[in-house]
Amino acid sequence: MRVSRRWVTILGALAVQAVVFGFGLATFTLWAGPWMSAFKVSHGETMAAIMLTQIAAGLFSPLAGHLSDRIPIPWLMLGGSVLFCGGLWLVSMASAMWQVSALYALPIALGMVVCGPMIGQILAVRLFQPQAGLAIGVVTLGLALGGLTMPPIAARLLAVFDWRTSVAMFAAAIAAVTLPLIALTVRGPSRAGAVASHETPSHEYAQTPAGGGGPTPVAAILTDRTFIGATLVVTSLTVGFNAIYFNLGPWMADMGADPASTARIISLTAIVAAMGIAGFGALADRFDARILLGVALVLEGGGLALAAAGVDQSVLTVSVPLMGLATGGLIPLLAVMLARRFGPRNFARANGLSLVFTTIAVAGALLAGLGRDLLGNYPAAFRLMLFTLAPSAVGFLALGATKFQRQ
Repeated sequence: MRVSRRWVTILGALAVQAVVFGFGLATFTLWAGPWMSAFKVSHGETMAAIMLTQIAAGLFSPLAGHLSDRIPIPWLMLGGSVLFCGGLWLVSMASAMWQVSALYALPIALGMVVCGPMIGQILAVRLFQPQAGLAIGVVTLGLALGGLTMPPIAARLLAVFDWRTSVAMFAAAIAAVTLPLIALTVRGPSRAGAVASHETPSHEYAQTPAGGGGPTPVAAILTDRTFIGATLVVTSLTVGFNAIYFNLGPWMADMGADPASTARIISLTAIVAAMGIAGFGALADRFDARILLGVALVLEGGGLALAAAGVDQSVLTVSVPLMGLATGGLIPLLAVMLARRFGPRNFARANGLSLVFTTIAVAGALLAGLGRDLLGNYPAAFRLMLFTLAPSAVGFLALGATKFQRQ
């Protein structure tokens, strides 16, 4: 496949990811208020929906990785778009919060997985060996682009229409955009074995490829030091960001701010996160990944500490985007580390397994929501959540015991 055609595929996957994840995750905090009012539920019950969605997405990820070796990726993405949009249409008719939660955790979550960054990263790894870091960073920019574009649209619709009409309009628009976009732009090898034999990755994180040239057993992946360390660090550092990001709408409402103000912070966060996604992905081709993980630790820990101190809206306008910079960078960084450790043949399996654990970080959204219900305010909840940074130390120790060497 020509290089130009490979980049068309990457950009097509990026755009689909932006639309699907932009609505599925970035706008969730804007729907939280209307759902709490319509269904008479608490902050914690509402945040349980996004937690279930992320956990379900993590559980679906190994299945999606397995299917990507057997079904052409364009067909996977088309099916995912249909599931996602159908789920949204059903959400617009929900009569109780548990129905919204169930729809987000099943068709919407599965649709997000097969239209999301994991599938885009699989395409990047298969199409751009041996240095896939830049392509991984670029395709993952869809997360930031969605966070930039979808919240302002959602906020504008909510200012004009009720939430049911707004969600139904999104369902129709997303289907109209993504289905032809996938059909026209996305191409790629349907199996990992389609990678040319000379496209062998440079294993920076081990002296020899895990599993040699054949499939690596699941047990070997789960007990690998690089897998354990990288997954634990990324999961631990992302908990605090999820706690703040998904509760930002209700927290800003507590401060007296309107949805448009929340949308502006979310959009700014998306812009800065895009810098982290592209920057960390490209830098991972040149620098020790542990240095980049250390930068992310400082930004995530600092942002959570400021939130725990009860800062005002003006500080959040700076601190939340900086946390987004780190969170955005962690996504391609984890993929790059796994790609180099396990190679293109085993990357889909390793990446899917890692998402089972990293998506647990969305529990931060639920913990913060429950903390707000029990303690009366968000800063008190965030103070209790500072302990969630501790597991990252174990992850750094695991990575420190790994031989980092270029070949």
